[in-house]
Amino acid sequence: MNIIILLGSNLGDRLANLQQAIASIASFSTILHQSNIYQTAAWGNTDQADFLNQAIEIQTHQTAENLMHALLAIESQMGRVRLQKWEPRIIDLDIIFYDVNYNLVGLFSSNHSTTALNPHTNPDANIPSKNHDATSCTLNNS
Repeated sequence: MNIIILLGSNLGDRLANLQQAIASIASFSTILHQSNIYQTAAWGNTDQADFLNQAIEIQTHQTAENLMHALLAIESQMGRVRLQKWEPRIIDLDIIFYDVNYNLVGLFSSNHSTTALNPHTNPDANIPSKNHDATSCTLNNS
């Protein structure tokens, strides 16, 4: 099954946190694609540091419930404690799509017209500012 997971971090070394979470996810799945990394403002509770966010596409045979338990375990192992809604977090792992059967055009493209930090292709690139609209993605059925 192909799954899209959204990662976010706004505490500590945010980039290292994303990389550590991806390495942990790779221990039980195959990482198919990684999006660029975007800096985004927090919402809900806006009085906190900006987030670094990234989407990954993985392939696994785990059920959605087992995958969610595995992701929650990674969050816990990395030090995430849930005390209140919209709080700062060392890592946040959300299942966005489970059993993806369509092409997410542009999400994993390295040909973005925006300036983004992709540690695999351009580690010195600038991270888009919190005013940048990093939410646009087109879904195409295939």
